[in-house]
Amino acid sequence: MKKFTTLFQILATFALINTGCSDANKPHNSASTNESSGKAKLIKEEIITDDSPMALSPKKVIKYNENGKITDEYYYDKGDVLKSHNQYTYNELGSVIELKRIYPTPEYNSKVVYTYDSSNKLLKEINYDRNNIVSSETTCTYDSDGNILKKEFTNSFTYKYEYIYDENKKLKSIVYFNDDGSKDTEKPKENGRYQNDKNNTYKYDDKNNLIEETHNASYGFSKFTTEYDYNEKGEWLKKRTFYSESPSEKGTLRNTEIKEITYYP
Repeated sequence: MKKFTTLFQILATFALINTGCSDANKPHNSASTNESSGKAKLIKEEIITDDSPMALSPKKVIKYNENGKITDEYYYDKGDVLKSHNQYTYNELGSVIELKRIYPTPEYNSKVVYTYDSSNKLLKEINYDRNNIVSSETTCTYDSDGNILKKEFTNSFTYKYEYIYDENKKLKSIVYFNDDGSKDTEKPKENGRYQNDKNNTYKYDDKNNLIEETHNASYGFSKFTTEYDYNEKGEWLKKRTFYSESPSEKGTLRNTEIKEITYYP
């Protein structure tokens, strides 16, 4: 399940948000990347365009506050037609407590509310529809040391994640339980990187960007190669993704993403 997500993120960068229990204070990957680099507080706005015909949104605008947190995300269809707007609210500890999804047609509006325990660990993520009726819930369970043990979902094909640890409390694997009775197992990331296994390999550059991934699944072999151009602050400004069905070839250009950055003074 997660391996498909990785592939999907490369083909369609502007995927919907899936906030994890352990990443409750990071509502979007862009924010977590910028925060870890210590540069997010300088970024005021990012405009990202994607020429892929498979892009969920060919244009995306991200706005940050001076604490490096995303306040708004705007998604556009072709022709700069506004598709949706995500608006975030945070608690005093910097964790997101509400996400509003706002659409040009109000009947599609919805929101997500996040609740935490006294140590600011996410307990519940509740999705509400336009009538303020609960449409789905995510519940998180932890051990006495604060390690996530379980994440359970309602109204979802994958209804449960279980986190497996070794004797030293280091996360060893994540098991995904699906409604059809199947299970998927994934190794956790290490230092923000996906780990290789018998069917999937990943390569990163010195800035921790995923630059190549290959998948050898039952439905066939696929390879994605990504090239980046950076500005003087180390932020990527152009990203080109190539696709190949041969291990020895980079393949053809699938899409190019362009990022324009505005910084706080």
